Amino acid sequence: MSDSMHDLVKNQPDLELVSMGEFHLDNVARPHGLFAVGAHGLTTPHAGSLSGKGRPVDDTIVLSNLPVQVTSFVGRVRESAELAKLIRGSPLVTVTGAGGCGKTRLSVQVAAELLGEFAEGVWLVELAAVDNAKLVVSQAAEPFGVRDMKTGRPLVDVLADYLAGRELLLILDNCEHVIESCAALTESLLSRCPRLRIVATSRELLGVPGEVAFPVPPLRMPAPEETNIEEADAVRLFVERATQVEPGFRLQPQTTLAVREIVRRLEGLPLAIELAASRANLLAPDQMLEHLEDKFRLITSGRRDRGRHTTLEKALDWSYDLLSEDEQGLFQQLAVFAGGCSLEAVVGVVDVNGADPLDLLGRLVDQSLVEASDSAGGRRYRLLEPVRHYALGKLLTTLEVQSVFLRHAEYFVGLAEQSDRELRGTHQNAWARRIELDHDNLRSALDWSLSQKQDEMSLRLAAGMAWFWWVGGYWKEAQDWFVRVYEETGDADPVLRSRLVYKLAALAVQQARPADVTPLLEAALPVLMESGTPLDVGWVMVYLSDVATDPERGKWLATESLSRFSEAGDAWAQAYASMSLGYHLWLEDHPDGLTYIQEAVDDLTDLGDLWTAAWFAFNLGYRMAFSGDYAQGRQVIERSLESVDETDDRWIIPHCKSRLAIIATMTGDHDEAKRLFGEALPVHQRIGDENCTALIHTYLGGMLSDEGHFASARQHLTAAVEGAGALHNPYLVGAGLRRFGWLAAAEGDHRRAARILGATDSLRSELSGSISEHDLNRMTEVTRDTEAALGPGSFSGWWNSGVEMGLDEAVDFALNPLEEA
Repeated sequence: MSDSMHDLVKNQPDLELVSMGEFHLDNVARPHGLFAVGAHGLTTPHAGSLSGKGRPVDDTIVLSNLPVQVTSFVGRVRESAELAKLIRGSPLVTVTGAGGCGKTRLSVQVAAELLGEFAEGVWLVELAAVDNAKLVVSQAAEPFGVRDMKTGRPLVDVLADYLAGRELLLILDNCEHVIESCAALTESLLSRCPRLRIVATSRELLGVPGEVAFPVPPLRMPAPEETNIEEADAVRLFVERATQVEPGFRLQPQTTLAVREIVRRLEGLPLAIELAASRANLLAPDQMLEHLEDKFRLITSGRRDRGRHTTLEKALDWSYDLLSEDEQGLFQQLAVFAGGCSLEAVVGVVDVNGADPLDLLGRLVDQSLVEASDSAGGRRYRLLEPVRHYALGKLLTTLEVQSVFLRHAEYFVGLAEQSDRELRGTHQNAWARRIELDHDNLRSALDWSLSQKQDEMSLRLAAGMAWFWWVGGYWKEAQDWFVRVYEETGDADPVLRSRLVYKLAALAVQQARPADVTPLLEAALPVLMESGTPLDVGWVMVYLSDVATDPERGKWLATESLSRFSEAGDAWAQAYASMSLGYHLWLEDHPDGLTYIQEAVDDLTDLGDLWTAAWFAFNLGYRMAFSGDYAQGRQVIERSLESVDETDDRWIIPHCKSRLAIIATMTGDHDEAKRLFGEALPVHQRIGDENCTALIHTYLGGMLSDEGHFASARQHLTAAVEGAGALHNPYLVGAGLRRFGWLAAAEGDHRRAARILGATDSLRSELSGSISEHDLNRMTEVTRDTEAALGPGSFSGWWNSGVEMGLDEAVDFALNPLEEA
């Protein structure tokens, strides 16, 4: 029994209903619950006894993000079969046709039917709300959680690596306004992902080699001699949608002619037919036809100079004219929203002269002009893209157009600034989902404010989004926005520009790019000390502390920032400063270092910011293990991992797992290390976190060397050192070089080992002086064994030859196994 049937009979006293779990069913996009039915003492079956083509849902794998359709799919049997055949046989199929012809609905329906044929599922990328062509790749990566966290590689390369071995179907929907970017993305992915299939919907072809076109025809209309017109898809759609608004609607002999003529005049265009049918509760078919004919005559006679006026525009004109003045006003203003909106956003943005916006919105939904859907963040409303384009055209002819866009931007500035606070507290998960849903609106508002030279608004909006971009992994996009905003607001309030700088600093610090932001922070400090708040000054100081190369200055800045935050009464900021101060104290082996970090973790937990608490705890645990306290470090990181929802896609989870794996290598638990590395590495690669990817390669290489898998070890260490060098990460270069020395010793090439170990020892200050307790012990052990194998005199000579090498020479020598020692 399905879950929907279960809801109908669950209160029947004679039935025993036992959940069998959720199952993926053929041709159904979302999983459904299945229930076993027992009665009068009969034994109910277990899930393993089910047969057929359904398969149980694995809660750790999401196979699709296709939307659940609230209306049935009518007709298109032949077209569906043809499109499915093309998808199976062609890497790229572009579904073309005019607006409103049903390109998206047909593609999504066929994709749902093919769900079981793609091991990694089917995925929809909605591009209608993407106004900036540069964001096409980011939008395409979003369903997979692939992030632009590092600037070292183009995001398209990170996405291609993630998709390379996966068998999946990708739908790029509404490509026409970003056609060149879609073409470049498609060509790049298909050239590197042999098992990938792409369906694009567009009003024109992408122009990519190998592209197969599938033009969507109109719905089949009844032939002139056809008497049973209900067999025609266009009529079936009209009747079904009319029945939804007028349950008693039936096709009668006296209405058959009118319905036949309506679908003919609307040229079998699905959206136009749905708009007409939505009026069935107000107009009989013959009245509807009369209104349509009047409108079409008026349009045709009045717009000959503008060329052919499309059928959809005619239908939209007709529907629009039947709206009340208030309904027209709301319809126009809804065009300002990119990617849909919540009811709260509608109320906060639109001006409908005192009318009830919820009532008006409900009427527009009933008339098929607005689409309503439920999401994890609540009900959302949106205009389909052809309808939004039409509504925007109406809005642009009004005197209120600028005020509507201004109210939209003001609303989302307020939302961004509120999220900056809420994302650090007890409601952070709900707010993360809320901002994710409105990300396109926030981007649109920022783009509009920059285009209109609304400098204060631009600076506030970018600063308000900073924390979401940081915790969400949108690092590259954030960097691009910050650079653009900073460059285009040169004449704005220096205080606002300085605030933007310290918001940017968090991203630069995390990406190990302090040189990008240090001069800006140094310039911002006197500005904010003169005109800013204690909170402003504290944030500049704490970020200068994070990037300080002088340990004493770093410690002083962290202490000063803690004082400023205390003066401002901001407990969250005080916790951050405690973390920074604790880090500096830990570097100098001060006993209070880990105490300050632990206090920061406890304070953030009390404030309800479990995510940042987990991040700080992860750092605390790793530093404990780094210092040799493996058991305590592992325990702290495990608690950190438990405090973050495992279904959340934030990058703290793979960070925790990779560090737990490193601790496992340090303690000799190689099986556990491999398991955790196997879980963490694909996620780090997916989100583009190249620092952690190089870190994992480093420790995997060392572990495989210990196990005698020398060729595999060399592959991992080569990837580690090359990746660390590209990232200018001296610590990881040093860790990788040390392990190349250990590998040489394990292979019995003691001269080579002595040279590499001598080089890494002499370059220690250049390679970041901090070395873990594990590495120090291992270095001592391997050095001792190598000296014993060579003898003191020979060992000293080879060691000194390594000491004489510079960093580049040492790296080249380590990476080239054929080079003679």
